[in-house]
Amino acid sequence: MKKIFVSIGAAAIGAGALPLAQAQPVSLSPQESTKPWSVALALRGFYDDNYTYAARDSGDVRDSFGFQVRPTVGLNMPLEQTYIGLDFTYIGDWYEDRSSDEAWDHSFLVNGMVSHSFTERMNLEVSDQFVYSQRPELTDPNLGTFRTDSNNINNRGNVQYSLGLSPRLGLVLGYENLFWDYEDDNASAETTPPASTSLSAELDRMEHLIPVNLRHQTGPSTVTFVGYNYGIVGYTSDEFLYSGVPYGIPSPKADSRDYSSHYGYVGVEHNFTPLLNLGVRGGAQYSDFQNSPTSETTLTPYGDLSLSYLYTVGSTMEVGYTLSQAATDQVTPDASGNPTLNRLVSSVYARVDHQFTPQLHGGLFGQWQYSVYNGGAYDSQNDNLYLLGASLRYKFNQFLAGDLGYTFDYLDSDIVGRGYTRNRVYVGVTASY
Repeated sequence: MKKIFVSIGAAAIGAGALPLAQAQPVSLSPQESTKPWSVALALRGFYDDNYTYAARDSGDVRDSFGFQVRPTVGLNMPLEQTYIGLDFTYIGDWYEDRSSDEAWDHSFLVNGMVSHSFTERMNLEVSDQFVYSQRPELTDPNLGTFRTDSNNINNRGNVQYSLGLSPRLGLVLGYENLFWDYEDDNASAETTPPASTSLSAELDRMEHLIPVNLRHQTGPSTVTFVGYNYGIVGYTSDEFLYSGVPYGIPSPKADSRDYSSHYGYVGVEHNFTPLLNLGVRGGAQYSDFQNSPTSETTLTPYGDLSLSYLYTVGSTMEVGYTLSQAATDQVTPDASGNPTLNRLVSSVYARVDHQFTPQLHGGLFGQWQYSVYNGGAYDSQNDNLYLLGASLRYKFNQFLAGDLGYTFDYLDSDIVGRGYTRNRVYVGVTASY
C-alpha cells in the first residue's frame, strides 16, 4: 500500500492521496529484500456480501464466495550508487455467483523505481506504478464506491530531484503525472448529450503536480520546510456530461470540470526518538475552474499529518490525517445546469501491526473519510465512508505463511441511493522465496 506521508523531502504527494486499506500493491525495496529477485504466490478463499457496491435495501445486493490467485515476481538490484526495483503482480478473483464466462476479474499491477545518488547531496528518483483492473480500490483508491464490468487503467509516474544546497539547507523539485482511463465510454455522447453519463465522462482525466520544497535542518532531530505545488487536473473525455434539455441550456462537456491549483504550505518533521516520528504539513489550496459555466474559484485548506511509533520489536502504530480536493464520479447538475466539480476530502486513519510472537503477526486498520461536494445538485452535501480491517498472519517457516482477514466498508451519503455496506472475509496461504 502506498504510504501517505512520505518524507517531506519527497513532497510530491498528490491531492487526495488517501490510505484505503487495500489500495495499492507494496513495492519491493532494498530494505525488504537482499536477494536480486523474489517470487511469491498467495491463494485465498473469500466471501464478499456486496461485491457490486449496491445501495442498501436496493434489492440489487449480490454476495458471493470465491477464491483469489495472486502471484508476484520482483527484481531487487541495489548497486553502489543506484537502486533498481521492479515487481509485477497478477490478481485473479473468481466469483461463484457469476456465470462461467464472467466469473473472473483480472488485475495487473506493475511497480518500477530507479534511484541514483550522483553525490552525497544530489539524488534523482524515477518511479512508476501501472494498474489495469476492474477493482475500483486499485484503479481509483479515492473513490472505492462502485464496481465496473470493464477494464480500467491507472498510471502514476513520479520524478524527484533532491539537492543539498548546504549542510543544513536542501531543495526538492518534482513532477508527478497521474492518468485514468475507464473503458465505460459512450461514443454517441461525443455528439449528442446523453440521458445518463458514463464513467469515462465522469472520471477519465490526467493530473499533473509540480512541487518545489525548501528544507532546513533546524535541529539534530528536526527538519522544517516551506513548499509550493502547482497542479493541473484535465478531463480527457470528449463526451457531454448529461442531457441539456431538462435544464434549458446546452450540456457542458467533461472538460468543463478542468481546474488548476496553487498550493502553499509549511511544515515540520521531528523525531522525538529513533522510534517515534512526527510529520506535519499545513497550508491552503487555491483552485480555478476555468472551463466551468460559472468560472468558479475556490480556496480550501490543505495538509496532512502522520505520527508513527515502533513501540516494540516488530510492532508499529501509525495515525494520520489528510485534507485536499479530489475527483468524484458525481456530476448531477443544479437547476441552472452547473455540474458537480469535485470534492473536499478529509481523512482520519490509524493502523497497528503487532508481533505477538516471531511467527504470529496481527493487524488492525481504521479510516473515516468525509467528503463535501462542490457544485451541482449536491453542492455542500457530504459522504461519510468508514473502513475497518483486521488480519492475522502465521509464519509456518521462512517460505510459507497462513493468512486470515476481515474488512468492513460503510458509506453513509446525503445522496439518495448511494450508501452501501460491505463485509469481506478471507483465509489463505502465501508461499514466498
